Amino acid sequence: MKNIASDLLLFKLIYNYRRLIDQFGNLNIDHLTDIQPAHIPYFMSIGSSGISNNDLLKEIKVTRQGVSKAVKELERMGMIYTAKKEGDARSIMIFLTGEGKRLYEVLGEVFGSVTKDYVGLLGEKRYIDLISSLSEIIKYHEKMNVKA
Repeated sequence: MKNIASDLLLFKLIYNYRRLIDQFGNLNIDHLTDIQPAHIPYFMSIGSSGISNNDLLKEIKVTRQGVSKAVKELERMGMIYTAKKEGDARSIMIFLTGEGKRLYEVLGEVFGSVTKDYVGLLGEKRYIDLISSLSEIIKYHEKMNVKA
């Protein structure tokens, strides 16, 4: 394979993006809440209508223990509550509390603003292409990591 210029290596770009997004979080989100940055994807997946524990597992794509730990932590902080699913007592539903809903709306505004900035920077088509390409790469790695 031909050598790729180091500024085109996806791993380097993702590392730098992650570092910058962490800085963005420190400046724009950390003062809003005590939830950990790692909890934000859980929090945003629960959303305004709630989600089942099994659906959250599928969406977050981490271990059952990881989801359980995060749910317990967010519940302890008063951001979410859990209830048995109507018609299926084996399934647990997860919902945002009033405080959780307020934070969800603020985070949605912050993330929505950044997304608008990205679309303004790249244009809508290039932004959609970027998201589609990254999603395809993620699916590729997910298939590679499936245990036989």
